[in-house]
Amino acid sequence: MESKMKAKILSDEELAFLMLPQRKFLYWRIKDTYLIVAVIEKWDEKTITLKTEEGKTSTENREDVKIMVP
Repeated sequence: MESKMKAKILSDEELAFLMLPQRKFLYWRIKDTYLIVAVIEKWDEKTITLKTEEGKTSTENREDVKIMVP
């Protein structure tokens, strides 16, 4: 059976849940053009800062960042 992933913009509540101590690296689509594996470092009304597995941070416009969900 084939699994297709979809991109989803997250609400503040969903972002807060993902920042719990049990952080997991997740797949994020940025500007619908590239994928990164990262955790959320912080966010506000306009931006999201993600930290990659290698420790690099990336701050993106919030509307450009979507989590990949099955």
